[in-house]
Amino acid sequence: MEHADVARLESDIAIQLEPPTNPDLIVAKIGRLHIYPFVSEGYRKLYGVPASLSELKNHRIIKQNAPQVDDTAYARILGLTSLEGIVGFKTNSSISVLYAVERGAGMGFLPTSSIALGAPLIAVDMGVSHHSDLWLAYHKEFRNSDRHKIVIAWLKQIFDPKIYPCFRDEFIHPNDLVPLMTGPRSNFGLEGYAAAGLAQGREFD
Repeated sequence: MEHADVARLESDIAIQLEPPTNPDLIVAKIGRLHIYPFVSEGYRKLYGVPASLSELKNHRIIKQNAPQVDDTAYARILGLTSLEGIVGFKTNSSISVLYAVERGAGMGFLPTSSIALGAPLIAVDMGVSHHSDLWLAYHKEFRNSDRHKIVIAWLKQIFDPKIYPCFRDEFIHPNDLVPLMTGPRSNFGLEGYAAAGLAQGREFD
């Protein structure tokens, strides 16, 4: 989640969770990333799932610590003053969060599209969700570059809410996204994007 300084040309183009303010950059919102709690089927069988925030103390969450990830968001979303005693695993990688959840290490917050993209997970309905806007940024000097125009157009397409409902501003429940994402998943090469079945028989005790 560490991002390069596009204004200093450390990167030609960037997608960020925070909108840059440098006037030398062209910035556009290209979508919204919705986050929801998930567990694996193996975890559910062993420990059940919390039906409300009050039951969360009996479970463990997988927490991502990384630049651009609001470190206070977890406690704020969950209505807690502290996460002490409920964090079972910390990582700076979103992929590690996915794999840990798939393997039954605890409950993790992942994109709402996770099930629709093939991850064998269960959405945990506790009345909480979160979102972050996705920002495309590039230096003004690249606006007339044909090769940069191609990449920018491609990025706008793959985050287009009209094609991928998961990037719409409005929240759509992960289970409801499954039929909505069937076409995009097969038509745009997303089959197997989330490794379905990875955790089968390999959950943590």
